[in-house]
Amino acid sequence: MDDSVIETIIKCFATSILLVDLLGIFGNVNLIVATVLFKQLRMNKCSLLIGLIAVCDLISTAFGIQAFIYDMVHKHDLLLYRNECFDKIWMFVFISCFETFLMFFLALDRLLAIAAPIFYQNLRAYKYFPIIGVPGILFGTAIVVLEFTVNDGMDQIQFCLPPTSLRLDIQAIYALCITVINCSTVVVYVIIGILIWRKTSSSFDTLLQTQIKVTKTIAFIVLFFILTWLAAHLISFIANVIFQGNMRRCLIHLLSMLPIHLNYAMNFYIYLWRNDTYRKLFIYQIKFVFNKIFCGMCCSVSAGKWAQETTTVSTRVQRISNENL
Repeated sequence: MDDSVIETIIKCFATSILLVDLLGIFGNVNLIVATVLFKQLRMNKCSLLIGLIAVCDLISTAFGIQAFIYDMVHKHDLLLYRNECFDKIWMFVFISCFETFLMFFLALDRLLAIAAPIFYQNLRAYKYFPIIGVPGILFGTAIVVLEFTVNDGMDQIQFCLPPTSLRLDIQAIYALCITVINCSTVVVYVIIGILIWRKTSSSFDTLLQTQIKVTKTIAFIVLFFILTWLAAHLISFIANVIFQGNMRRCLIHLLSMLPIHLNYAMNFYIYLWRNDTYRKLFIYQIKFVFNKIFCGMCCSVSAGKWAQETTTVSTRVQRISNENL
């Protein structure tokens, strides 16, 4: 492929991803702020897990912007050393590993809420979140330590991305593990769908209906998950198997980053669209910030009044687990 064509493709994708990331920053910041400020979200295990995923998305977006600004200004006929790339974005690699497990445990969270609602309601967060966090931390740490240990610094690559920053043997392990975990996530949601279909045909239990309502919104996230995160990693995994040339493999990895960054950006907008509680909280905090920026002192709100209004909004909206989604 002609070098000028490759450069044009790279810059078009870099621009597209930059725009997606800017939308993602706005959405993830709103999601994190809502989780921190409002008691309904802080007291709910599922919403806390969603907030934690938003933190990971925000960090990944920041690294993504850094990487793609580099790709916009870098001449890709000039190669860079793999270890230099990894030194810059090793945290991005770690977060990708960690977040993959968080998405899997979000699916397990919904499965547990549907299959054993009483047990789920009584499960304490201080026991719950360490169990959720440890596998992703171990996986991410293993990949990062392994790469730092065996990277001899002699390989050269065209693009600085999480998959391409890894040695080919470690890249194969990384791609295989993430693909297996992502497919397992989809399988869990299929099981949830079967359980919902069976239970709703024979039961009208209030607690069960509550968890079903929550799961409806998660289903839209799963759709985006399949079309973005899962599809992108499957493409990367297949590229590692099929393409032997370094340039072609790296280019496929680059193209797969757009759906991944769409996944980073979409959660906030899905909740804004589908979830009444999140929508009310988002609209309230966006109005508050808008008034502070554009109205100045004439509509400024004191700290005491802000706290009072925040409490009022918190009492007006229903708990996330009791809402019609």
